[in-house]
Amino acid sequence: MPFDFELLKENRDGTRLGRLETPHGTVETPAFMPVGTQGTVKTLSSSDLEEIGAGIILANMYHLYLRPGADVIEDVGGIHRFMSWNGPVLTDSGGYQVFSLARLNRVTEEGLEFQSHLDGSRHFMSPEQNVALQRDIGATGTHGHSKFLQCSLVVIMRVQPDLQCTQGGKCVSNGIERVSPDMVDIAPAIT
Repeated sequence: MPFDFELLKENRDGTRLGRLETPHGTVETPAFMPVGTQGTVKTLSSSDLEEIGAGIILANMYHLYLRPGADVIEDVGGIHRFMSWNGPVLTDSGGYQVFSLARLNRVTEEGLEFQSHLDGSRHFMSPEQNVALQRDIGATGTHGHSKFLQCSLVVIMRVQPDLQCTQGGKCVSNGIERVSPDMVDIAPAIT
């Protein structure tokens, strides 16, 4: 099943009700998203998450990259097998850590040079590498599907404080072209 988003209702104040179809299940939006930063939602099993009606889980690529490592997740068959979760998994790039751990990071036009908060080792990651890592581990939210990437870029762009862009579609198009040139055709739909 491909990605699809259906807008069910939009209020005058801009709030929206929708339905996101993914290859791993349907998510009603807005949605409560339990956070499994390192591939696990602390104190809850997959069956617990199903019982409480979790439709999607959020994981963090920065943390997964450092521990256990994308190679470990790939070796066990991807993020869904690693987490024992069959539903959708949205991975966040780790952008928050760029700000919260600013003293350990250096941002350049090419990407992010950072120091691990775990062992002090130095790393570099470009936006392209980050998206590729998320795809490689099999995250629902970045698994080569343009609609989800489109949504992710909009979220990133809205929280980036120094972004000087008033044309939403053009900003998204530029962002998609940088991280995934084969998806640039979907951006004009964003406003």
